[in-house]
Amino acid sequence: LGHHIGDELLKQVADRLSRSVRRGEDTVSRLGGDEFVIMLPPSNHDNWEKAALGAQIVAKKIQEDLSVPFEISGHRLYTSASLGIALFPKDGEDADMILKRADAAMYQAKNQGRGTFCFYERRMEESAKRRLMLETDLRKAIERGEFDLYYQPQIEIKTGSIVAAEALLRWNHPKLGFISPGEFIPIAEETFLIMDIGEWVIKKACMQLAAWIKEGIALRQISINVSANQIYQMDFVEKVESILTDAKIDPRFICFELTETDVIQNFSIAAGQINRLRELGIRFAMDDFGTGYSSLAYLKRLPLDTMKIDCSFIRDMLDDPNDAALVETILSVSSQFGLKTVAEGVEKIEQIGFLRELGCDICQGYYYSPPVDTQAFEKFWKKSMQHPKSMRASAPQQAEKSTY
Repeated sequence: LGHHIGDELLKQVADRLSRSVRRGEDTVSRLGGDEFVIMLPPSNHDNWEKAALGAQIVAKKIQEDLSVPFEISGHRLYTSASLGIALFPKDGEDADMILKRADAAMYQAKNQGRGTFCFYERRMEESAKRRLMLETDLRKAIERGEFDLYYQPQIEIKTGSIVAAEALLRWNHPKLGFISPGEFIPIAEETFLIMDIGEWVIKKACMQLAAWIKEGIALRQISINVSANQIYQMDFVEKVESILTDAKIDPRFICFELTETDVIQNFSIAAGQINRLRELGIRFAMDDFGTGYSSLAYLKRLPLDTMKIDCSFIRDMLDDPNDAALVETILSVSSQFGLKTVAEGVEKIEQIGFLRELGCDICQGYYYSPPVDTQAFEKFWKKSMQHPKSMRASAPQQAEKSTY
């Protein structure tokens, strides 16, 4: 939104932080970027429980205050705060050490899903060192050819046919082996390396789809996860158009998956970019629906094609009435909006039967197949063509569980 809006947001955040602490006693400072440091002088250095409780109360108040939307120049902006807490002298004898360890605790809070706080623990330093190493290695992973795409089939419930696949990024580190996407994707987002990595993913997936079409593997589409940092790039549409032209792929074969949180960060810009890409013919899916801000008003204004139900709801829906009700509601809403539905994380035949009764269109999960490399996906496709009845949820598939 430009430096002016960013600066104004920082000012308003600083103002709220100042009002969240004790005037005349606590100190609020900004180190740089979007990082602030707050010093809370305790009355008794030896009473760690009392000091920790005081810091916890302030941390919760800061999070509550920053969760209220900011209104700046006609934009409604949402923020969250990840806080790390270190106690003097328990966690360090000088200011540098205290800051370093509070910083380590903050990254731990981010890794736990953001919008939370953590106290420093010794194990966090090892975690911080690993994060720094991964960030350094991540910068060279593309040129070293360490990335690969795995594909998880999406099965039409009524017919048992493989109709699509989701492309999922995998990083095979030369020393550490496969690194979980849950660990390296947040680092890529925070460092904006996701721009180059995301572009590589789109190119790779499009080239693979083109090759499969030539071989007669007739998927309806490939789903590709796209982050907020990518969608907000001003030249993102042009980059995507160029990739599609080079790969000679009909844009209708490509589906970009976005999360609710990504879209809502700045709805007007996201909607504008989505509409431009939609004009090219690209389809869109809302990923992890129900886990973010979930507003029907946003759904109404977005040109979506598909709604993906998060695996956390699917996993327990047979035993938890609340999850079952949520799944039923999401499917009903999707139907009213004319959207296709994909259920993620399907692992049991009973889940498929329940979803079929509720009118879900497509299943994706370990019942059919985990994410697999290109060759394994091709074998899975050919087997499904030779034995189509085997895809109609007749016998559970055993597979090692992994991160989706």
